[in-house]
Amino acid sequence: MSKVFKFFISSTFTDLKDIRNEAILGVLKAGQMPVMMEGLSDDSIWCMVY
Repeated sequence: MSKVFKFFISSTFTDLKDIRNEAILGVLKAGQMPVMMEGLSDDSIWCMVY
């Protein structure tokens, strides 16, 4: 069984939209999990910090 890593994708949504989408697709094509800021709640952000 191979490991799946989570990759945090920066929240620079408006100015780098195309590049950000390419990064997300690259992570998915590699079989890994992209994590975007807009998909997190306040509670899950604290889980990432600790």
